[in-house]
Amino acid sequence: MEPSYLTTYNLLIFNTLDSTNEEAKRLVRYGLPGNFVIIADNQVAGRGQQNKSWLSATGNLHMTLLIEMNKKLADNLNLVFLTANVLADTIESLNTSAKVKLKWPNDILINNKKVAGILIETIKINNKPYILIGIGVNIKYAPDNVSFAASTLSNEIDYKEDSYSIFHEFMLNFDHEFKIWQEKENFSDIRQKWISRAYRLNKAITVGDGKSRISGLFKNIEIASNLTRSKTILQQLFISNLDIY
Repeated sequence: MEPSYLTTYNLLIFNTLDSTNEEAKRLVRYGLPGNFVIIADNQVAGRGQQNKSWLSATGNLHMTLLIEMNKKLADNLNLVFLTANVLADTIESLNTSAKVKLKWPNDILINNKKVAGILIETIKINNKPYILIGIGVNIKYAPDNVSFAASTLSNEIDYKEDSYSIFHEFMLNFDHEFKIWQEKENFSDIRQKWISRAYRLNKAITVGDGKSRISGLFKNIEIASNLTRSKTILQQLFISNLDIY
């Protein structure tokens, strides 16, 4: 039986791309209608947050969801939380002993090592907006020249299946949760679930945008447009170019 998500998304599979996000942008520029999910076995120009390059070796999962934006998707930052929750749930379903942590804005951690990342972008062509959800999962290979420790699912949870197995499970979960979010507008529940897995919650952190940093106690995440800090509370508030150190 055809997977349910294939009624919502056109599936495109490539051997090699510059990046799945860039391919999604090309589809928009070509004027192809509908939603797409794009997979590449290998990327030669994969990138992550703050335009950082990211290892994209064959054996890992590289994918992008291209979604035609509607009014509900206008606040696309909600999807950072939704996508991270679904990816965490998917990984934990592979190994019930896995304890996933979520590091703002886009990192998935196991044992305090990055095993996956999310990159959300928007693009508008002919006044029609689209959202791109790029996802990379280190299954067999991880970079070793990064500032934050990285690892793989094979190392951390002894995952032995290929990238298409985790892709299929993720898409089943995402399609289900995305539809619930659109119907019920349950962002408060999504946010609370994300916070329950937050990396360094109630601990001292430093956040920065590459130019400056501030430190404090990580207590919560709220919807706003700037950082607020007191002697005991630091809230990181939906600024996509910030990172936790």
